[in-house]
Amino acid sequence: MQEVIKNFILEKFLDNDSRGFSSDTDLSKILDSMAFLKLIDFLEKEFAIEIPLNEFYVENFENVNKIILLVERAKNGT
Repeated sequence: MQEVIKNFILEKFLDNDSRGFSSDTDLSKILDSMAFLKLIDFLEKEFAIEIPLNEFYVENFENVNKIILLVERAKNGT
């Protein structure tokens, strides 16, 4: 899951430039609001989940590690 998410971000928003990019990189410094919407759409389609509106907080999308936790919560329905 981690590599799938990282690869999507690298391809769509960083022109495959992985310098300085890790699972802990602060995405709020990289992605604008439209990019976050594209990321949410990708996550929902790729992992067959629906991210509840009450999970739409910047903190949940702060980095790849937090996104993984969000996806796992959505998969478990919690």
